[in-house]
Amino acid sequence: MKTILLIMCISISTIVLGQGDNYLLSKERTSQIMKKYSPGTFVIYTVAVEKMESSDSIKKYMKDTEIDDVTSLEGEFTIIGQFLIQEYKTKEFVSGQLINREFLEKRGVETSGKAFHPLLYNKAKNEYYLDKGYVKLIYECGTKGDISSILSTINKAGFKTSDSNGDYLISTVNGNIKLTADIVEAVKNGNTKYINDISSSVKTFKQLITESQPLMDKLAGHYNAHRSRTMTNDRLAIWKQDFLKADGILKRMNSLKGAEKENIVNFNYQIPTETLKKYNDFWGVVNGSKQVLGL
Repeated sequence: MKTILLIMCISISTIVLGQGDNYLLSKERTSQIMKKYSPGTFVIYTVAVEKMESSDSIKKYMKDTEIDDVTSLEGEFTIIGQFLIQEYKTKEFVSGQLINREFLEKRGVETSGKAFHPLLYNKAKNEYYLDKGYVKLIYECGTKGDISSILSTINKAGFKTSDSNGDYLISTVNGNIKLTADIVEAVKNGNTKYINDISSSVKTFKQLITESQPLMDKLAGHYNAHRSRTMTNDRLAIWKQDFLKADGILKRMNSLKGAEKENIVNFNYQIPTETLKKYNDFWGVVNGSKQVLGL
């Protein structure tokens, strides 16, 4: 694991995927997540579709009012695509027409910088909705269809799952961990044991951080003595010993299951911000000592 620099990670529930994906909305989850946002953040309009022969464009789309209570949207929703609202009449399009982004891009039309909104379809009610808010309800509050299946598989494997502020938590013998992309992939491949591997690595990582703090202070003291030219031969020998102990802890952290370089974003998401900061500080003094000592 390289220095982390407090990388911000993406929750599995907010990853934006392509059209055709199915998401589940529930009143409970939407209500919980909405507490993090100011009123009016989520804006949903019903869409009246006269005839939908293709998903390229829709000529008539909006009823007079938006949905007052977005928590009333429940069930499974399919994303038809990302749509632009045509603001004025042209030779090809009428004012108010909904046009699919992919349709425009295939025709070589520049789409960057324009506002596109997910068009949602609820088969049970045969209703269409336009997700117009700055924060998209379907991505922020929805559970992707295959994630729902993943959670079911995890439950069947004996783990309890819960929903907390947009994160899916998995309860293990080592405490709660978050459902991240690597865990999803492992469960898809039938490897639910990976959940315990990650929870064990997270627990060990936190323990090693605690173990590292006294050594970090010692290394910082040795380095300051070096800079102030008060270093003695005896202290230099102690510095080397302390460095080897600290470097050993760092190597143990780096070798933890799930903490590999290619999985660093997922693993970091399991670790509290303050703990990541301590890791950054420890990594800095260990590598600083390594350079000065030439080891």
